Amino acid sequence: MALDVPSLSGRVNDEAGIFSTSQVQELDATLSALESQTGIQMAVLTIPGLEGEDLEEFSIRTVDKWKLGKAGNDNGILLLLALADRKVRLEVGYGLEGELTDAKSGYIVREVMIPYFTKGDFASGILAGTEVVANVVKGDVDISAEALSKSQTSQSRSSGGALPIQFILILFVVIFNSFGRMGGRRRGGLFQLLILNSLLGSSRRGGFTSGGSSFRSGGFGGGGGFGGGGFSGGGGGFGGGGASGGW
Repeated sequence: MALDVPSLSGRVNDEAGIFSTSQVQELDATLSALESQTGIQMAVLTIPGLEGEDLEEFSIRTVDKWKLGKAGNDNGILLLLALADRKVRLEVGYGLEGELTDAKSGYIVREVMIPYFTKGDFASGILAGTEVVANVVKGDVDISAEALSKSQTSQSRSSGGALPIQFILILFVVIFNSFGRMGGRRRGGLFQLLILNSLLGSSRRGGFTSGGSSFRSGGFGGGGGFGGGGFSGGGGGFGGGGASGGW
């Protein structure tokens, strides 16, 4: 029997119980700001385990039910963590596949989030990954083709190994400068440290697959973003774009 998709209860759906109350509030604030600034709907789902189901299949069933993003714009994103299976996925709506490509999604999964997950710090990994996703889709941060190529080359090596320090420093300068341009944003310094720490600590790589699954989700149905003070999807469509990883 297929694993039941939980109802969408908010931007942060912590079925695995990995977040503290303050972390939920922090993450919700980041996701709420992203939607208010860009119209992009992003939600986080953590589950205890997949119970034998394929990660990509469960992810696409989730976005099919939740319909994140606006109909016609298809600008939704799901971050899914399956705790017992040690797997994570970024599911990206049709309309964002140009900004948040499969390669960039894979980079964020592999280089930003998984280093935290290997240490058992799941909340910090999701917080840092969400911050980078938000800044990439807003255009405040970009991940260069050279960085993506080096990251993918590093991933393909059976022995793993750390990223070149020059590449780490260049990427951090880009991220640091983007936060500086945002001026009054809260928590900038904290997330700079989180992201830099994840990069410096990523000497071990988890298994990862980039690219879309073959499953598709329709772009119909759903109401507007908020209703009665709650959060709901807006009818966005997904085609399997994004990336998955394991540790």
